[in-house]
Amino acid sequence: MVGSSRFEDGTLVCRWHISSFDLHSGEISGWGKNLNPDGTSPGMEHLGDLSKNQAPLEVLPVRVENGDIWVALND
Repeated sequence: MVGSSRFEDGTLVCRWHISSFDLHSGEISGWGKNLNPDGTSPGMEHLGDLSKNQAPLEVLPVRVENGDIWVALND
């Protein structure tokens, strides 16, 4: 979702299909508010039915230091 989201009140919201996720737990707080009736994302229909891909996000440890954002990635 890099470059495709915004943050609101501790929630990550995808600008493409308006699904939302809790930033602390990764759990889905809203799903596909902008999807077409067939489950595809407007303008991205070639990706197929996104309504079937509901899964929480993996939450990774993050810290901000001297204006830099550090993310710990799992192996």
